[in-house]
Amino acid sequence: MAQGSADWIEALAELVVNDIEAHSPMGPMKWEKQGGGERVVYPAPVELVGGADDGAIVITGFSLDLYELLAAFDHVTGLQGYAHGLGPYNHDGPHLSLEGVYQGHEVWLGVLADPPEGEEPGLQLDTSDSA
Repeated sequence: MAQGSADWIEALAELVVNDIEAHSPMGPMKWEKQGGGERVVYPAPVELVGGADDGAIVITGFSLDLYELLAAFDHVTGLQGYAHGLGPYNHDGPHLSLEGVYQGHEVWLGVLADPPEGEEPGLQLDTSDSA
């Protein structure tokens, strides 16, 4: 593997994270390699600590700036949104599927609205009253 060959993956990860606007406190975005240029990204769950909902695990809603994401690709060959899951790779929830070329590399990118079942929380949010 050539030196610096993973730089494009790090640049793509940073691009996706920068194009996301969380609607409430969000855990870190997690990346999974599916094979070759196939990547899946999703938000880590958030665990509520303290207060009436202590121990609850929640998923943060977010917006993704598709215009900025698409503009960064050399070429886009496919873009699909799945409101209820299914589609290629049978992801269980809503997700976006993007195929194209990024910095000269063929990429299939799946952006999941929800993390895979069993994913551990990436953030603990204190919801107890501070008064």
